[in-house]
Amino acid sequence: MNSYIFENQYNKIIGASLDLSKINRGSSQMEAMKLRLLQSVFKDLDVSIENEVNGKPILKGTNWNVSVSHSNSWLFIQTTPLFQPGIDIEPLREKILKIAPRFINETDAEHLPNWPELLGLHVIWGAKEAIYKSYSFKGLDFKKEIFIELTPNHTESNQVNGWILKHGKKQQFELEWQLLDNNELLIFITNAGNSI
Repeated sequence: MNSYIFENQYNKIIGASLDLSKINRGSSQMEAMKLRLLQSVFKDLDVSIENEVNGKPILKGTNWNVSVSHSNSWLFIQTTPLFQPGIDIEPLREKILKIAPRFINETDAEHLPNWPELLGLHVIWGAKEAIYKSYSFKGLDFKKEIFIELTPNHTESNQVNGWILKHGKKQQFELEWQLLDNNELLIFITNAGNSI
């Protein structure tokens, strides 16, 4: 089993490579796997994940916030006490080419010509998913209210900036992306500013 750990004073991300293809999202098996991952991070605390009415996960037993993402082969959990985290894992697939017009805006598209097409589109999609998970309210329009600024070239940095613009207020986010061994993209928020 492959594992992934990123940890600093204010951010903990842990992932495990598992066969999740036959496990339902809200099943007791999935909840047990999440709990095992959490306990490997918070060894001395009695922690658990519960879901609010809107489905957003909350971390019980600590003052850290939590975000969860999984694909058919990875389960990831991000925790931080500083902001509501957001994490997303996506396999690179051609079908994103069909749905891209529904979520790409002019800001997102500015540097796309300098990126490999599938990677650029997935970084934008994954960043928007992570920001959506971090946002406290539902109902964000991915194309009209979430904006991603890619670096001019994908080899320059694995960081991107994003923001929400809603009701005349702007909230900024810094995100990091990594391409994993099995051609899946991991992206997560590293910093989230207050609405301005």
